[in-house]
Amino acid sequence: TPGQASIIMSILGLGGFIWAMVIPMMSDRIGRKRAIMVSSFVSIFFPIFLMPLGLHFMVVAVALFFLSFGNGYAALIMCIVPSESVPKAFAATAISLTIFLGEIVGGTIVPVIAGSLADKFSLAAPMWISMGAGAFVFILSFALKETAPNVVNRKASDFDSSQPVSLLE
Repeated sequence: TPGQASIIMSILGLGGFIWAMVIPMMSDRIGRKRAIMVSSFVSIFFPIFLMPLGLHFMVVAVALFFLSFGNGYAALIMCIVPSESVPKAFAATAISLTIFLGEIVGGTIVPVIAGSLADKFSLAAPMWISMGAGAFVFILSFALKETAPNVVNRKASDFDSSQPVSLLE
């Protein structure tokens, strides 16, 4: 019903708002790479609950709130990691290029493709594309270099150069 749809949209907005703050704060402790890995993995399952599966409304609402955790990596990928990956003089350029590419690909090209596939196959096609995008980010996150200053400094202080390094440890 329209009432249920508006409640779902409100829950998605609330979840997105909360997780967009929690994930970056969490990444300060556990690292950007781990936070992106976990949240992108969760994002793979988010579209499943948007498909018409005949689940009870409250099950869908609660699941979508917690699964919107997966969208929390957006701030990390678009702003924090790019700004920590380049010299400070280029931080604004790195952020703007990331957002520009995201808008061109994710806001222009993919919706056209998803709409065409939905017309040709089914309304679930865009959800499969979304799951694929989450899986793609998850796979790419394994190649990400850690940029969180607390984590990088902690790893550096754990390494004592006066001790011999064993390859068996």
